Amino acid sequence: MYSIKKYSSVLKYKLRIILIVLMLLGFDKTNAQTTIKGTVKDNANETLPGVSVTIVGITSGTATDIYGKFELNTTQSFPLTLLFSFVGFTTDSLLLHNYDGNEININLKKSVTLKAVDIKSKREATTISTINPINTTTIGQEELLKAACCNLSESFETNPTVDASFTDAVTGAKQIQILGLDGVYSQIQTELIPFIRGLSSNYGLAFIPGPFIESIQINKGVGSVVTGHESISGQVNIELKKPHEAEKFLINGYFNSEQRMELNTQIAGKLNKHVYTELLSHGSMLQNKVDHNKDGFLDSPLYEQINLYNRWQFIYNPVFEAQAGIRFVYDDKQGGQNQFSYANDYGTQNFYGIGIKNKMIDAFAKTGFLFKEKPWKSIGVIQSVRYHEQESYFGLKTFDGIQKSYYANAISQGIIGDTRHTFKNGVAFVYNDYSETFNQSEQNTIETTPRSFY
Repeated sequence: MYSIKKYSSVLKYKLRIILIVLMLLGFDKTNAQTTIKGTVKDNANETLPGVSVTIVGITSGTATDIYGKFELNTTQSFPLTLLFSFVGFTTDSLLLHNYDGNEININLKKSVTLKAVDIKSKREATTISTINPINTTTIGQEELLKAACCNLSESFETNPTVDASFTDAVTGAKQIQILGLDGVYSQIQTELIPFIRGLSSNYGLAFIPGPFIESIQINKGVGSVVTGHESISGQVNIELKKPHEAEKFLINGYFNSEQRMELNTQIAGKLNKHVYTELLSHGSMLQNKVDHNKDGFLDSPLYEQINLYNRWQFIYNPVFEAQAGIRFVYDDKQGGQNQFSYANDYGTQNFYGIGIKNKMIDAFAKTGFLFKEKPWKSIGVIQSVRYHEQESYFGLKTFDGIQKSYYANAISQGIIGDTRHTFKNGVAFVYNDYSETFNQSEQNTIETTPRSFY
């Protein structure tokens, strides 16, 4: 009797163990995890990163990596439906009755084919930068077009940013004033190269025709030492037209009731994929004596001017860029009393007359070296040379001068940490040789100014 009871309890124990094992096997089968792998591509068979992959009815899922591949772990029983969604593509689904472990390949179709869109906006003729820590005002071509004709000095007449005033009514010489100070306290440059300096200080503002100008940047107050140390009240930088951006052909003329005449031409073109060039020319004259206020003196001096400018641009992206140009200016002014004649009255006290003849030729070269792996790093070298002759007389007094100048500036740019913090450093050198004669009294002056900056 005891044996039967003992056998019965052992049997019950074994049945319980078998039941527990069967329950565990059933539980494991119910909660088995499956890893589904695959790749998502577009119609051009290019892989798509960032595609959302989910199972219908379940909010969580995964996304494809940079190679378009995904792995989705699930404990759901089959059949199940995979859902693929991506911005710009039609959402697609895939029904799986079972999964054999092989990768799934699916191609998504683009939902919308976008057409090209041109976005246009209007910009003020004069703008002020709110990003640059230096107070900078930019005068664009729209502002320059407000005057039918003009040279650089006349370009400021329609803009209140800079005051342009006559320094001498007889010669018609003009100067600009920034923050109430005369032009000698301002630094005037063409594309970061000193322009108004030496013999051109009095009449140089008339040596740049308006049609040559692309824009003018005006900095009020002390400017950057990168471009020079001479700025006290401000800096004026004139950007001339660039060969790769200028109109292929342009011609304009001007004539007014006082018989002032101007003619400007522009030819620009692309010689090959690396070389661009342009030729700008300007001719103007006024030979009609005008005296509206009847004071016996000409309201404006008679003059003739010829201005030629040839420029070349070399672009070898992304490692090298260069520019070079040459300019020739001939300017002849004659003013004074209406009755003055050079042939009959020069060197006499009959009538007062003045004459100023300028002949200037200058050339420049800019080279820039870029670093393909470090686009924020660059090295640039700017050089320019100038030869300027001036012959002038003021009544019985004469002044003749010759200026020979050389300018060089080497600039290196880098970053501190990231591109939000940049720095520039370099060295510069200025050489000026003046030979001047005033009433037979000669004087020679040589100026050399080396400097470094950071």
